Amino acid sequence: MQQYIGKLAAQHLSRELGAEITIEGLYFKPFTALQLTGLYVSDQQGDTLFHAPEAMAGLDLTRLFKRQISLEEIRLRDARMDLHINAQGESNLAFLIDYFTPSTRRD
Repeated sequence: MQQYIGKLAAQHLSRELGAEITIEGLYFKPFTALQLTGLYVSDQQGDTLFHAPEAMAGLDLTRLFKRQISLEEIRLRDARMDLHINAQGESNLAFLIDYFTPSTRRD
């Protein structure tokens, strides 16, 4: 069930962001952490932006009750990020920052 939810979340974000996002596995450690395996994010041009075989994030549960997600600590294993900045100073990461910034996020 958790893997199914992870795949649904990845599909939703892929559509919202216009980029490929995949999650091979998801495990919610009750009340403490979220563990993802096979996390992949492309940029909007289809190039690899981020890949992590394993990612774990500590959660702040008090914010979940307010319909917010707050990550306290993120641990990555063998992660790779390909950040590019063009001549205009724009990065291939900007679309993610814009999406997750509360003032610009679409509901």
